Amino acid sequence: MMKTQLVARRRLVFAIICLTQFFMIVNSTIVVIALPPIQRDLGFGVEGLTWVVNSYLLVFGGFLLLGGRIADIFGRKQVFLIGVSVYTVASLFAGLATTAEILLAARSLQGLGAAVVIPTTLSILLASFPPGPERRRALSIWAAFNFTGASVSLFVGGLLTHTLSWSAIFLVNVPVGLIVVAAAARWMPMWTRISGSIDLGGALLVTSGSVLLVYAVLNARQESWISPTTLAAGIVAVILLGTLTLVEHFHSAPLITPSIFRERTLTIAVVTLPIMAGGVMAVGVLMTLYFQNIREYSPLQTGMAFLAPTGMVVIGSLTTNHMLRWLGAGIVAPAALFLIAAGTILLTRVGPNSEYVTVALPGLSVMNLGVGYGSVTLIGLATAKLPNTDTGLVSGLVRAAEQIGGALGIAVYSSAAAVGTASSAAPTHSGTAIVNGYQFAFWCVAAVIICWCLFLMVALRKPHQSLLR
Repeated sequence: MMKTQLVARRRLVFAIICLTQFFMIVNSTIVVIALPPIQRDLGFGVEGLTWVVNSYLLVFGGFLLLGGRIADIFGRKQVFLIGVSVYTVASLFAGLATTAEILLAARSLQGLGAAVVIPTTLSILLASFPPGPERRRALSIWAAFNFTGASVSLFVGGLLTHTLSWSAIFLVNVPVGLIVVAAAARWMPMWTRISGSIDLGGALLVTSGSVLLVYAVLNARQESWISPTTLAAGIVAVILLGTLTLVEHFHSAPLITPSIFRERTLTIAVVTLPIMAGGVMAVGVLMTLYFQNIREYSPLQTGMAFLAPTGMVVIGSLTTNHMLRWLGAGIVAPAALFLIAAGTILLTRVGPNSEYVTVALPGLSVMNLGVGYGSVTLIGLATAKLPNTDTGLVSGLVRAAEQIGGALGIAVYSSAAAVGTASSAAPTHSGTAIVNGYQFAFWCVAAVIICWCLFLMVALRKPHQSLLR
């Protein structure tokens, strides 16, 4: 095959994974906007309704690590096609659901499909582009699709729900999924698989441990950190994941290769990603509550409020490659966290009557710029010295770190907001007291991010400063 044909084919494969990633990221949060009509039509109770979201998050977060690894073992193309097919079928059942039980089962199946596909798209990207500027450009574009999907999800969900029905947010995935499967089957190449079979013991430990950890965090948001259910799930999760680390050290073909953590920059990136994701996702949730409960924005207006700053995260993602060539990861990574902290501090000025253009928009824009720079840089650090045999594993590890870190951050900082509200001088249920709680949570986010920023300035100093240039 001629070089021009190979380049064209690689670009087409890249377009396929970016499109797939975009739609799955959109659908990870799009359902939030449709919860009221879903509750009305399917007869959900208040507690049951939360599981329309949580059933997806539980399976998705729990299977990410395994989903990434099986792509290495059974082949990226095969796993990608199976995952997209599962997700498409699940979306069809969700859109046609006539009972709460069918919808919850379909949402769980969607989570399973996404847990396989999302790390596999990153694994395909890493296998398609060699380390260096070309890979970083691809990561920048891929990340831009990722963040754009997250930003437009509420807007798209509000639009589809308002103009059609809640079923449309699921059924729209069906034609997209069919197109992706057909295109991938035709154009996606076959990659070399690693030899050996899957480590069933490791798979059982990592999946059950991850599921219980995600469940503990989700339950803490609904009940409390010290409830018996939360504590039991958290303790068992720690025991299972701790056992996993011991088992994998002595297994001849481990599911998670312990040697990958000897690469210092990968370890730093995998620890930094959940800290960043936890703060950013918590700010997003609290600002959603602020827009809808304090400013009384409609769901569509709320989606528009988050859509406006999206340009900054895209700019950050697409210009990261130039910044890395100029400054190196040792400067760009801490600077990205500093921007996130600065944007969060700007958001501490929100009040019951503050103007969107002068307060929320600048804060979200600065934060998003930092997210764009930070995510591409950290994923680049995590994958810079990665052998092709472990691309799926590290892809799953990166996405699991973001997902679990995000869920944990939402739970922790939401608790901080509740503390801030309770300690406010204003009446507890007043808009002022609630906003005071949000402000306190934002200060907590900024403090944690700044502390970790200082750590990165030391951890990524020379010789790591020149990394990724």
